[in-house]
Amino acid sequence: MKDLTDFDVKNKAVIVRTDFNVPLDDKGRISDDFRIRESLPTIKYLIRNKAKIILISHLGRPKPFFDLGKKEEDSSYKEFSLNKVARRLEKLLKRKVYFISDKLDSRVEQKIQELSPGSVILLENIRFYKGEEENSSSFAKELSKLGQIFINDAFSVCHREHASVVGLPKYLPSGKGFLLDEELNHLGAIRDNPKRPFLVIIGGVKFNTKIKFINKFLEKVDYLILGAEIVQKILDERIKGERDNLSPETLSEIDKMDIESRKLVFPEDVIIEDKNKKIKNVFLNNIKESERIMDIGKDTVNNFVEVINKSKTILWNGPLGYIEDKKFAKGSLSIAKAIVKNKSYSVVGGGDTSSFLEKYKLRDKFSYVSSAGGAMLDFLAGDVLPGLKALDQGPS
Repeated sequence: MKDLTDFDVKNKAVIVRTDFNVPLDDKGRISDDFRIRESLPTIKYLIRNKAKIILISHLGRPKPFFDLGKKEEDSSYKEFSLNKVARRLEKLLKRKVYFISDKLDSRVEQKIQELSPGSVILLENIRFYKGEEENSSSFAKELSKLGQIFINDAFSVCHREHASVVGLPKYLPSGKGFLLDEELNHLGAIRDNPKRPFLVIIGGVKFNTKIKFINKFLEKVDYLILGAEIVQKILDERIKGERDNLSPETLSEIDKMDIESRKLVFPEDVIIEDKNKKIKNVFLNNIKESERIMDIGKDTVNNFVEVINKSKTILWNGPLGYIEDKKFAKGSLSIAKAIVKNKSYSVVGGGDTSSFLEKYKLRDKFSYVSSAGGAMLDFLAGDVLPGLKALDQGPS
């Protein structure tokens, strides 16, 4: 797998796959530009070395507007347009960023050819094209005509088999950018040789996505803390036999899980909100159907902190409560502060958790903050990431 510095980029059109999938506030403004700032070293290197830089990224999960026709008629088009990212990037770089809002065609190719060395272009949301998520080879080939070199600097999407991730390396000389390289170095050290005891904390609500990692991590870690919502779903299936909305793969993972493992650390109590908006602290096994888990309880926080204090390497992915509401952020905040206080090697991943830590001025107190969520878990669990495999194999 080649590095960015292995290429002579002078006067060359270089396509860079970035991840500008930034969180937005309720007015559609960027609330945390961490992922944009993380891309700057690669972009600035290309500017200094007189490349013509073509940046591509996605934002959210939009409809493929460019394949549906009149994008302006859809009210959600503005929400997912990368125009706001272009303006923020312009401020960070302190130079002009050309934003291409139109569908790719010969005029766009001509515009790129006319660029002066050191210029930066950002294309419109790559998921506005059906061919991106379909991993269309014809779409990847069309994209490849815009450049002479492809650089993947978006580790966070390397677990996805999308055209801009696995398709482009088939048609262009390709390599990894500085951010992707940094992610592999930090996460590779944890995967291959963590200081022990090694603790992994998995929270959040994406149960079907995260359940597959639990069995894999149980083989690698000393302690595995699970969020209340994940544990509730596991217990509902194992004890009550509630199999609704669970895929066969998910059920298989639950069935083979050793829930008696001493490595597993389950929450004992949780903060719930009932249908009348009443909030109370209850044991996990006393939750009623009409009640919603909002945070981890006091006893659970104390138990989790005890495990944190024994650990030398800590990986955290996914909040432990409904952190959007300040009154339900106490559990996650207590865990964050305990990790920082412990001064072990600590890594956090996932956009929600990262933004939460920044809100409380704790993000820069962690040893390393990954830009990735799902890709980080895939990589640490030992899976082969399609985006990395594509870079390794090179043009076909």
